[in-house]
Amino acid sequence: MSPSATVAQNVKQPRSWMLPEAKREDLLYVTSTSFDSGAVDVFSYPRGKQVGAIVLGGEPMGACADRAGNVWITRFRMASAVEYAHGGTTQIGSVNIYPNTPWGCAVDPTTGNLAVTNTEGSVYVFPNSQGEPGVYTVQGDGWGFTFCTYDDSGDLFAAAPYSNIAELPKGGNEMTNLQLDFSINPWSIQWDERDKYLAVAGAKPKGEPTTIYHVNVSGTTGSLVGTTLLRGSTKSYPPQYWIEGDKILGPKGNLVESWRYPAGGRSRRFAHLSKDDHAGIYGIVVSRAR
Repeated sequence: MSPSATVAQNVKQPRSWMLPEAKREDLLYVTSTSFDSGAVDVFSYPRGKQVGAIVLGGEPMGACADRAGNVWITRFRMASAVEYAHGGTTQIGSVNIYPNTPWGCAVDPTTGNLAVTNTEGSVYVFPNSQGEPGVYTVQGDGWGFTFCTYDDSGDLFAAAPYSNIAELPKGGNEMTNLQLDFSINPWSIQWDERDKYLAVAGAKPKGEPTTIYHVNVSGTTGSLVGTTLLRGSTKSYPPQYWIEGDKILGPKGNLVESWRYPAGGRSRRFAHLSKDDHAGIYGIVVSRAR
């Protein structure tokens, strides 16, 4: 055995772990990626105590949860999305979108269908989160889709950077671009369950704070009805933000920060990731205990 092989055997490899209490609490899942690994840190919500971590590799990106609390994580380099039970570390499901590279995901609250976006410009929708997907595209000048979201009625919306916001109406067979009355380069997108609008974060010049745009959708028209300014959020290309009640959670370096929502303003530290070598935070989602 070579000396290098001996050293490799002695290196302690990270393992997934979860405290028993996690299954009884609401949980915040945070995906982060370094170039040789990938991890999902899990925190109790709203306490912010780390209660677990899932080591899965393959560049974890977006995150979404269904009404049962099960969590899906997309894996950019593995062309797939994997499912974990609330507070669990064992994979319980998976879908494949090879050869495309997945980014975001969302679960339809009315049907359980799983939508997965990809940077090649399509959205895969898996009936009941399994089996063969329907594949939907839309004309545009962007390079693909980042994050997506369902509204309460089962309509799907996907952010197309450098292009627009696309909609797949419930039961529809074709995606169409919304006609917006304002300009935006959309990246992160979430349906606000309380106020019934799309909350969209757009790309911005370096150093400027992130703005969340409140978009009311009527038919194929999207109207700007308000904004939220997140001071200290400095990423030019926004990762996934997550609205939970009167808070919005998002990344600030290796930290997860919390802002008042929709008031915005200054942030408060919510959680610190367990390692300092992450290339970045990409996905954030709250899974509710059942």
